[in-house]
Amino acid sequence: MIRPLALATLALIGCGDGFPPRPAEAGDAAVADVGPADAAPVDVEPPIDGDDEGEARAPDAAPPATPAPGPGELLINEVDYAAADDAQYIELVSRADGPRELAGLTIELVQGGRAYLMRTLDPGAIGPGERLLLVGAHRPAEAPPGVPMRVAFGRDGAEIAAGRAGVRLVSADGDLLDALGYGGEPGEGGVLALVDEARGSLGRCPDGADTDDNAADFQQNPEATPGAANACPRE
Repeated sequence: MIRPLALATLALIGCGDGFPPRPAEAGDAAVADVGPADAAPVDVEPPIDGDDEGEARAPDAAPPATPAPGPGELLINEVDYAAADDAQYIELVSRADGPRELAGLTIELVQGGRAYLMRTLDPGAIGPGERLLLVGAHRPAEAPPGVPMRVAFGRDGAEIAAGRAGVRLVSADGDLLDALGYGGEPGEGGVLALVDEARGSLGRCPDGADTDDNAADFQQNPEATPGAANACPRE
């Protein structure tokens, strides 16, 4: 016969740890269910381009495109076409305060008020104060190191005309950026009666100057200077 004290002892052993569970009291913190000890750990991705709190940051914006030149920012600075020269070229110079895109610009050779040759320039940028030579296919000029050259005429036999003729620079939108008329051909401002003779050239004097008046801006230079400052006779 089992006595009452022994029954109480057996009841305590059946509780596992020997103590009955304590009833929940107000103020006890809630605890989330936890999986088995051998559960796989959860990977946490680090923040991408964010701050210490892990807040994501938008990717950097693409750099702005190089703008096209506006009026007065890219000039026809020197022209050499005389048959006595070994070279034929048009020199452009940038007066802009930053890089300017050349893509879509058109150089026009003009005679009698009409363009007889139009060449669209390839993509590329020109920086402040830099020069670009547009040369003939059969009589290319020699430029100083670092000055780029592009063949713009002569492949189909058309070259810079002598006598009364001119050169125009037109934007991709068809706006006139600069113009030079010589030998009496209308250009920009006053009509320039001068022509390219012997081994010289027609160039802006002072070099790179622009008052929107061909008659005031251009001189007949005694020496052609492709890719370099104009050899102005009055300087």
